[in-house]
Amino acid sequence: MVAARTIELRGRLNYLTTCLKGVVYQTGLLITLSLGTTAR
Repeated sequence: MVAARTIELRGRLNYLTTCLKGVVYQTGLLITLSLGTTAR
C-alpha cells in the first residue's frame, strides 16, 4: 500500500514538474519574442 502510494505521488510530481517546465518554456519563448519585436 505505502509503496504504491509513493509511486503514485512520484508520478504526480513528475507530471507537475513537466507541466511547469512546459509553462516556463512557453513563457520564456513569449518573452523573448516580445522583446525581439520591441527591440526592432
